[in-house]
Amino acid sequence: MIRTTALTLMATVLMTAAGCYVIPPSYKDTGVSTDQYKEEFELVPDAEMVTEDISPIWDLGRHAFQRGTDRILVLARTTSYSEKDEDYKVIPGTLRERRRERAWIQIPGDVQPGEALKLEDLEKQFLTGFDVNNLNGDGPLNSTALMKGYIVINSMTETEAKITMHIEIRPNRPFLGKDWVIKGEHTVKVYPNGHYATYTVKRKDAVVVGDRKGGVVPENTDTNNTSSNADTNTNTSQANANDNTSNNTDAGNNTTNNNTTDNGTTGDTTNVATKKTFGPEDMVGRWFVRTPEFDYRLQLEKDGMFILATVRGDGVTDDYAPGMRYGYYTFKNSRTASWIVFDIKEFRFDKKDHLEHLEENPTMAKVEFDGKTLVLTGKFIGKKTQRIALEKTGFQDMNIVLPSRGRRNVPGERNPMPFKGKLQASDTN
Repeated sequence: MIRTTALTLMATVLMTAAGCYVIPPSYKDTGVSTDQYKEEFELVPDAEMVTEDISPIWDLGRHAFQRGTDRILVLARTTSYSEKDEDYKVIPGTLRERRRERAWIQIPGDVQPGEALKLEDLEKQFLTGFDVNNLNGDGPLNSTALMKGYIVINSMTETEAKITMHIEIRPNRPFLGKDWVIKGEHTVKVYPNGHYATYTVKRKDAVVVGDRKGGVVPENTDTNNTSSNADTNTNTSQANANDNTSNNTDAGNNTTNNNTTDNGTTGDTTNVATKKTFGPEDMVGRWFVRTPEFDYRLQLEKDGMFILATVRGDGVTDDYAPGMRYGYYTFKNSRTASWIVFDIKEFRFDKKDHLEHLEENPTMAKVEFDGKTLVLTGKFIGKKTQRIALEKTGFQDMNIVLPSRGRRNVPGERNPMPFKGKLQASDTN
């Protein structure tokens, strides 16, 4: 009791001596938050993520993409808020965009529709990234963020993709931010050249000029012109064009590498897309295989149209109609394999439309060649993965004549509902 009284008296003396007062901290109301968030998603095909060197602007660099064999999902969140006066009252007319965060997720090219990707696994492979743009002229600057959850590409066309996301993003130092949660299936637009995602400017094609905001500006890359007044825009455009050409993975532009080994690879590891001994031009034609369950007929046209027919039956008494799939195909290369992607536009069975019964649209199959045999591994009927070896043959154009019913060895009937994407297929025998 005596000790407590003494401590109380000492504290009183310290508080009053020499005008020193201990005042409890108080928290002032800063007014209601005016933060507004806008989320936008985009998918960049035939791309891979890179980190640009932008020192001395920012030692951690910034994220961008270059042409590659994968796809990049970019999640952008833009934050807007109003300015406040000294009394923390909103100043009318000052609401504007102040900050944009970008979460980058690189999706390997051999991932098939319906396959779930865990973000923690992608992070271990350095296939995720996060950067922040304070919209002050410095551009996006790399930061850190904890990303958890998974994504599933349900379907994808040339213009949009249906993607299920269950993602949590926690922005960390040096640019802290509010946690970000994305759930459900979303329609994501496809931007071949990026929207908020930016194409890379390689260090060899750029220099930092003084303390100019924005980090990098084009540099003259014409080795035949040493003049400092050379047209930098022309030279930079040429450099980008060369880069796009060397890494182009568009289905219509793939060509066979003349410097390949017996296993379809080259000694150069910088351009995986060219490491193959075959291309889409080798696949054009009409292919057939008979399995115990089905006959498969695959018709691949030069213009990218395909027809896939599956027929079952004993060849004698059965009268099963062929299942007919029509649409467009593209040829892709991943780091380890080649793939054909079928974008199915129509599915008919016995003269009726059954597109709603397809579980996957588009579907994907791994491509291999064994001599002159086209080997495809994928999901053609149902959920089971199959490996079929097709031989080139000369059946009639299936847009004109259907395969015979029940696998019978008789002429097929005329196709009453040809695919309107092409009125009549060309002869590719």
